[in-house]
Amino acid sequence: MLVSFSGLLNTPDELGNAEAAIEQIAHVRDAIIFLQRAIRPTDLIGQLDRESFVLWLDGGDRFASVERADLICKRRYMCAAGANPLISVKIGLVTREPHSTDTVDVFFERARLALTIAQEENVDWYFAHEDA
Repeated sequence: MLVSFSGLLNTPDELGNAEAAIEQIAHVRDAIIFLQRAIRPTDLIGQLDRESFVLWLDGGDRFASVERADLICKRRYMCAAGANPLISVKIGLVTREPHSTDTVDVFFERARLALTIAQEENVDWYFAHEDA
């Protein structure tokens, strides 16, 4: 699952502004906490870039991944200051079927394609089927 927060971070006007940097770090921390609440403690979260995260739902099938994506999108992003309507969350989903011989790179590309489709079609999440 690839999760992208649009509008999570703003480019600070002054690169040397320590308060702006601390605020940016707090936003990322809030996003990670938000995602942790939507998944199991045994699932993994990795940060890809400033506003994108990858979630590995170990043992999760397509139904579990759709359920988690729906949960994340319905909760909406809540930061320490409360709900922020300027931040949108888009998700690209892909699952590994039993006995699949595809590499992690293949799954990552499928998830990235699904995320791109979700962003282009302005839907909360998009599922990339294995035969896609």
